[in-house]
Amino acid sequence: MIEALEEIAAEVGRAVLPLYESGLYARQTKDDLSPVTEADILADKIIAAGLRRFSNYPILSEEIQPIAQKASPERFWVIDPIDGTKEFIQKRPSFTINIALVEAGIPVAGVVFAPALGEMFAGTLAGGLRFNGTPFLAPAWPDEPTLVCSRSHPEDELQAFMHREGITRSLPIGSSLKFCWVAFGKAQYYPRFRSLASWDTAAGHAVALAGQCEIFSMETGLPFLYSFEQLRTPPFCVLAPGIRLRSPLQLA
Repeated sequence: MIEALEEIAAEVGRAVLPLYESGLYARQTKDDLSPVTEADILADKIIAAGLRRFSNYPILSEEIQPIAQKASPERFWVIDPIDGTKEFIQKRPSFTINIALVEAGIPVAGVVFAPALGEMFAGTLAGGLRFNGTPFLAPAWPDEPTLVCSRSHPEDELQAFMHREGITRSLPIGSSLKFCWVAFGKAQYYPRFRSLASWDTAAGHAVALAGQCEIFSMETGLPFLYSFEQLRTPPFCVLAPGIRLRSPLQLA
């Protein structure tokens, strides 16, 4: 299945890259004041059609109002056709295409594709990590304690967190690449002090779990689940394997 998801993401990349490179596409502002472009809608249609070729699981997407369910389904897809639309509009290459499969509330498979960078991150709980279609076996994290954080949405709590945990280096980046950078060895920490939408996190969450990272709510210290009824995550933290926080329940 993961190869099929990678191919769907690659198909989306081939479709939206010309729009990204030319800058010639329609755009508008949604009710929540976030931007949406012609590329977001095109990507959503391609992903939905691709997923329906081999499953009938419900799809939870940023761009399509979810169909009401009597109860949260056992298995469903969570997709963000273009994560980092602001990055896309500003011609920064860190926007991604996110596809995740959730089972019993847990993201068990995910693909995060950054087409402008030519980087495809993928993983499953059963099969581990993949990079650009090939198994990835040996992350090597930096010797210097390193944190990834949002470039577009800076958080006031970040400096206090870094001081408390003895982190000396931060890497700002857009989209769900932050999860991937922890899973693949560029950083040991990714704290998020605000709630995010499920489609912003599920695919990266799946990749990080495939890399044996720890992901937990900073409100409870426990893993959190996804459902059709709850469309947002709690504040959370992603840690590389073997990393522990000094005070995991403090938000500032």
